[in-house]
Amino acid sequence: MAEVSAPAGPAPSLDEVAARVIQLSKLHRHAHGTAPAWLDQEMTFSQLRLLVLLREEGPLPMSRLAAALGVTAATASGAIDRIERRGLAERSHRGDDRRVVECALTAQGEDLVRAMTEAHVDQVKQLLGLFTPAELAEFDRLIAAALERATARTGQA
Repeated sequence: MAEVSAPAGPAPSLDEVAARVIQLSKLHRHAHGTAPAWLDQEMTFSQLRLLVLLREEGPLPMSRLAAALGVTAATASGAIDRIERRGLAERSHRGDDRRVVECALTAQGEDLVRAMTEAHVDQVKQLLGLFTPAELAEFDRLIAAALERATARTGQA
């Protein structure tokens, strides 16, 4: 693999770099042709977001779920209805307070989110595999710097 040197001239804009990253992603998807099996689920972005939220946060009361999604309780309840019918999530009354209805992923929901995550990680690894070891080390240094700065801005670890 040939070493790629930095282009001479002015530094590229964020828009230019972002466009190249998007182009690389499109080329990668086109080159690998087949879509991951989880895409057959025909779910909306909001439903996928809900599944990921439940996986990251664990069981959530409907009120917290609605707040996290930025929707009303009725809208959140409707979204849960749709993924519950597919067997991806379930509602239950909390043991210590039966008035509280919690939502959680089912094993099938966990499997779906895990498959999505693994497919994404595989894609990132394939793209990173295009770098030489030296380029990968430099990219890692730059990502570590960005992560450090983002962490400092948000105060999150």
